[in-house]
Amino acid sequence: MAKEISNLITFNTYKFERGGLLVDMFNQFNARVGDQGTELAIQWETSKTETKINLKERGLHFFGTGSVGQYLEKLEDGTGFKMSADASTVEWEDKDEAGSLDDGITVVKLPKQFFPQKGIFFGYFGLKDRQGNIFTSVNVWFRVLGGVPTMGAAIPYFVTKFDEVLERCNGKIVDALAELREKYQAEVKKNEDMSEETRAALSKLADAVGAIQAQIDAGNVVTLVQHNKDIKSISNMITEKLAQMSMIPEAFENLDSLKQTYPSGKTGIMVTIDTGHKWIWFNNVWNDCGIYQAAGDTSYNNNKFIANNDDLRPPYDDLNSLPINSTVTYVAGLEIQNIPSAMGNSNFTIHTYGTKQGGQIGAAQLLFTDSQDNDSCYYRTAWGSPAVWSEWQISKDTKIFTEKKEIVAPYNSLDTLPAGSIVSYEPGLLDNDLPYTAASQGYTVITSGSGFAGKVQDVILSNGTRYHRISWGSPATWSGWQAISASYVFVSKDDIKEPFDSLDTLPGNSTVTYVTGLLVADFPFAGDSQGYTITTNGNGFAGKVQTVTCTNKNRYYRLQWGSPAKWGKWQPVSSNHIFTGRNQLTAPYDNLDLLPSGSVVTYVSGLPNKELPFEQDPNGYTIMTNGNGFTDTPDFEIKAGQVQIVVSANGSLYHRIAWGSPAKWGDWQDDSYTSKMKYDNLPSLAIFNSFAVIGDSYSKGYIQKADGTILGETNNKWGQFMANQYGTTFTDLSVSGQNTRKFVDGYLDRLKQTKAETYFIVLGINDASPDNNIELGSLDDIKNDSSTNPQTFYGDYARIIDTIKQTSPNSKIVLFTIMADWGLRTKFDPAIKNIGKYYGLPVINVLDDQYFSSPLFSTLQSGGHPTVPGYGILANHLMQLIQKCVVDNPDYFNFMGC
Repeated sequence: MAKEISNLITFNTYKFERGGLLVDMFNQFNARVGDQGTELAIQWETSKTETKINLKERGLHFFGTGSVGQYLEKLEDGTGFKMSADASTVEWEDKDEAGSLDDGITVVKLPKQFFPQKGIFFGYFGLKDRQGNIFTSVNVWFRVLGGVPTMGAAIPYFVTKFDEVLERCNGKIVDALAELREKYQAEVKKNEDMSEETRAALSKLADAVGAIQAQIDAGNVVTLVQHNKDIKSISNMITEKLAQMSMIPEAFENLDSLKQTYPSGKTGIMVTIDTGHKWIWFNNVWNDCGIYQAAGDTSYNNNKFIANNDDLRPPYDDLNSLPINSTVTYVAGLEIQNIPSAMGNSNFTIHTYGTKQGGQIGAAQLLFTDSQDNDSCYYRTAWGSPAVWSEWQISKDTKIFTEKKEIVAPYNSLDTLPAGSIVSYEPGLLDNDLPYTAASQGYTVITSGSGFAGKVQDVILSNGTRYHRISWGSPATWSGWQAISASYVFVSKDDIKEPFDSLDTLPGNSTVTYVTGLLVADFPFAGDSQGYTITTNGNGFAGKVQTVTCTNKNRYYRLQWGSPAKWGKWQPVSSNHIFTGRNQLTAPYDNLDLLPSGSVVTYVSGLPNKELPFEQDPNGYTIMTNGNGFTDTPDFEIKAGQVQIVVSANGSLYHRIAWGSPAKWGDWQDDSYTSKMKYDNLPSLAIFNSFAVIGDSYSKGYIQKADGTILGETNNKWGQFMANQYGTTFTDLSVSGQNTRKFVDGYLDRLKQTKAETYFIVLGINDASPDNNIELGSLDDIKNDSSTNPQTFYGDYARIIDTIKQTSPNSKIVLFTIMADWGLRTKFDPAIKNIGKYYGLPVINVLDDQYFSSPLFSTLQSGGHPTVPGYGILANHLMQLIQKCVVDNPDYFNFMGC
């Protein structure tokens, strides 16, 4: 660290769950009331191993907020205080992260208002990320007794003997100290046989009393009369200042213009247009106070604490009517409607999640009680139109995971989560079973049901997106994730704001209803003022499709296309259908080949399952069919001249044309921008100045004739071809018949002596052969000390990677899936991908290149190995896969060899 930190206070959120922290703040702050801006250093830890939270990597900073004043009573559950009505709010936040240091340390300069001379401060300290999301928080209280501040973290505050004595002495600190000394002397005489530890505690008490007396003698304790006088003076000054202030900001072109207008300052808020910053005159200079923001939407801050029936008013008297995105805490015994019948008489906190526009449709509620039994967490969802809340379900299993090493079975896969569980994961902890947009999002998974088949999972991402899926069949398997699309209804112009004020800017995958012709711009038709519903499909810039259904049953559609993308003209729909289930499909809509001309058909959840141009999209897709074909072609035959355009909900775009006699549909053509442009410019492999290949006979160039004659290892190595073509250095670490176990047993020493910028690991063919009986294992076989890894495919593969990292820490490592299937590739390929994700390494899936599954790949083989031409073609395809790997992982290869 850059400087020495003294008086460091440690906040361990894991240990606070098992007992709090009480800190004597005498050495941190001036004993009078608390120095303005005195540094308070807190080290943030988590887990029982006291892991320091990496503040800079996570982008975290300190914040503190709470109330200052008298408290009426301590809450019965010991978690805090009920503050008096005149308690004031204090807040402080280190938004520029200036106090976020290494080793999990935050250094903060709290205003003295956090340390009142009378009453208490009660609130919480915590960490926020740069988006304002709370990462963690701890209940904190401060109390100044005779000038000595004391802090409690994650524990209730109990009135001490000093409080009681101080109250009996009517606030006279000298009398209180005298009585405390008498109690101290009596305690010493009565407990002469106490342990050394107890004597030390009494001695510390005596020292504290002496320090307080010294403060009194030095005149550092403000008298009540002087204090009241100071408060009145400050109050008058604030009132006078507020009377001079204007809350309406003044705008200026730039800072120079502001200074010219008010060179001697002015009370109020000034905004400079060029930067959007607000400026305030303070200490005879204009101070930049950051971006100016008007008051925001408060509908997402519906937090309440309700302690008695007098405060129980609508909508908080009925759990069915709680506001969306609210957190409400209720004290036991209140007359609340629609609580879980099995809950009993308990304190509880309930969170209601959803979207403001959707209201209760698709909302979810989580209810947590302070009960110590298993029935302490409940959940339910609202669905339908109008929305109806489901019955409360008891969650027997509630967990939150913040680190990958904490996750053990069955929580290491969403497929195996127990029924009745509610489990939250931070981003990046799981590698499988996720909705396709969840890679960078934190999420909570609610698993309902009781048996193997019939379980349902709901996933709520941290950005508010929701997905669901169901387990069904015998044996039961999970369906694909289905997105719960957003829906909105507008009945008044006052409700319409961006992006809903224009049909051109509606969000992808949304359904919006406008009542009584609210919009004029982008209106697709005239004279229909009864209202309409518009569905927008697609997420990309180009390729979106909009369909409009009016209350008079008229329907229209249009397509967004081009660069820059523009909306086309509205076209009437002669045949518009939406299918959400397989039981709705009837001819001709059960076959994409025979869809009627002029139709726009939307299929949800990948229906139908044939003639699709892409893998099934869980959000569905829309297909438009244009052209009438030859007039004499019957409806049950393909019509020549027709064109079909498909837009997937994820933005993929394809088209095909029917032609010939009899007519046949051509192949689907991918029109997506990314697929057409991504690999147009592949890099030269000369960037790999030196590389090594760890492989088997396929990398060694092994050849066997059809008559069984073995030519053995030759110079037909794909790595040598690559080195010859690009003039780079190639090291051959491949051996015929080699698997991961043999390499660990016989070639680790040679690997340690090899120096290369990049290592390509192309093992697995012989591991996946049933004849070798290689145990697959799991990620649990990867240990911190790889020499102790079990002798499994996972354990041995990881040991090879760890050896490279230890001997060549700056080298790049690329993994390949298996080129030839000798029986068990479907088990070992996923293992290679899991290992790559575990180490954060690129994995090349050879099956992404159609050559490795083509008849030509098999034709150019003899005795289970490629022929000489086969090795030449194999080298070309492997080099192209490596080039695409570089394009797909630019950050990983950016500074290779530097």
